[in-house]
Amino acid sequence: MKNLFFVTGFARSGTTLLATLLGRNADVCATPETCFFEHIYRRKGQPTLSSIENSRFYQDLNLSISSNLDFSSYRNLFVSGLKAFNQNNKKIIIEKSPHHLAFLPSIFHEFPNTKVIVIIRDPRDIFCSLRDVEWAHSSPLRHAAEWSARHSQLIKLESVYPDNIFITKYEDLIQEPHNELTRICKYLGLSFQQQMLESTSTTTVPEWEKSWKDKVKKPIDRTRIGRYREVLDERDVAIINSIAKEAIHFKYTIEIGKTSPITQFAALMLKSNAYRNLRLFIRRRRFYDNI
Repeated sequence: MKNLFFVTGFARSGTTLLATLLGRNADVCATPETCFFEHIYRRKGQPTLSSIENSRFYQDLNLSISSNLDFSSYRNLFVSGLKAFNQNNKKIIIEKSPHHLAFLPSIFHEFPNTKVIVIIRDPRDIFCSLRDVEWAHSSPLRHAAEWSARHSQLIKLESVYPDNIFITKYEDLIQEPHNELTRICKYLGLSFQQQMLESTSTTTVPEWEKSWKDKVKKPIDRTRIGRYREVLDERDVAIINSIAKEAIHFKYTIEIGKTSPITQFAALMLKSNAYRNLRLFIRRRRFYDNI
């Protein structure tokens, strides 16, 4: 699919905000989170209707039996579902799922020529934001380790897919939205439109997510930058600084301090592929057990 692009980034990094702003462009259809590559995707085999009926992909895109979904492959199912959601036949479809940050190799396998916009945010501010939502954990160690693992992989993929990955920073988007959106639009082959900065309705937030995402319909809030300085205690900041060292690559100023060997060992385990695969298995089981 020629004009299918992706927006992703660590949870609470501003993916919903970015996708919403882009979705206000007259040529763009921006989707809610589909979690397709996290919950549903397999490289082999054929999906079935019964295997996706309770998924966010099926429900949040408002798909139905009459949506003309193509079950011949997972790739075709994904594409046909997005096309069904794009009822106004917009020029570009942008899919947004934060957890797809961990599945970029699979995305590039299925869509070698696609473009992915990854939004980066200070990991300390992300932790502040995570603590504000009821579904998130409150462990700075786990947060820092998972952030480090995802962004370590991203740094490697940047060199492999230099033309397919575009990095934007939450802080730049918040402070200079016109300039940053102009850069992103140019990358996607679009023209910036002033209506992208106007507070209007959005297609990126389904009804059940509005309690923690409804801010995207309000004017951009610049006070969210550096909030960790007022909210987090020194211990939490020290843990995140010492584990999420990849933040330096993205030009965040951090002071790397010392942590105990036990903390370092725990972080190493939480960064491992074994832990990632276990988390993925648990999330998929929770999804399929509800079918």
